[in-house]
Amino acid sequence: MGGPVRMRTVSLAIAAAALGLVALATSAATPSLAGYLACSNHKHTLQLLDSRGRCPSGYRKVTVGAQGPAGASGPTGAAGPTGPTGPTGPTGATGPQGPDGAPGSVNGYYFFTDAPGFPQSSAYQTLATLANLPAGSYFIFAKLYLLNDRAHTGPTDVDTSVSCELVTGGDSDLTIATLRDFDDAVSVPLEVAHTYSGTGSASVQCNNNNFAVYAKRVKITAISLQGITRSNQ
Repeated sequence: MGGPVRMRTVSLAIAAAALGLVALATSAATPSLAGYLACSNHKHTLQLLDSRGRCPSGYRKVTVGAQGPAGASGPTGAAGPTGPTGPTGPTGATGPQGPDGAPGSVNGYYFFTDAPGFPQSSAYQTLATLANLPAGSYFIFAKLYLLNDRAHTGPTDVDTSVSCELVTGGDSDLTIATLRDFDDAVSVPLEVAHTYSGTGSASVQCNNNNFAVYAKRVKITAISLQGITRSNQ
């Protein structure tokens, strides 16, 4: 009779302990910062407190599942290696047009003379000169009137041919005018684009192969430019 009774008692104790551990696990599933009271022996075996809040013999109360205070922040880690360069992003939208800039400065130079007549000669004679042009690029134009004075110096039935040039050093413009009747007059336009490396000048030069001719209202004008772009066809 004694053997079966002890076996039944041990089985009941094991079952009760198992139920207690299940209950402990179920309670632990609910978070609590303060933790939970349990019973532990020297072998760290856990038991539940009894209905009066006491531990079995050989056990002592312990708190399990409590959350301690946050630890101090650890030191900053070393910087990682530089990552690879990312792909080029898409082109952004075109921005609005900016405001108009301030007008640039333009310098002009001018010379005028009511030149007297020049005699018959195959050599060019200088009628007017615009001097002391500062170094730089210029658009230079000239204009003059040629007047045939054959009525006073020779026959009136011979044409008079006059060649005039606007000379600016390495560049020049040529116009050939023909004066027919006495007192015949023609307008002669000339123009040149030129760049001076130093101080320069522009002059109007003419010749005539027949009779005396008058040059009237000889004008030379030079306008400074940012630069000259030449285009030859």
